[in-house]
Amino acid sequence: MDLDKIAPICSFPTTVVFVDDNKRYLSKTALKLDKHNAIYKCFSDPKEACEYLEKMQRCQTF
Repeated sequence: MDLDKIAPICSFPTTVVFVDDNKRYLSKTALKLDKHNAIYKCFSDPKEACEYLEKMQRCQTF
């Protein structure tokens, strides 16, 4: 196992990704979250969520 390429367990600020087909649920959930503890991304399209996660992984340097 190449330890240089293992993603860290946690980083700050943490980004939390929500995926749900109910846009109304996502918007209500987002309003209740504490914006000081993490960055929240909400997606109703799973393909968009995957694209976002892939893009973020390419930006990470381990």
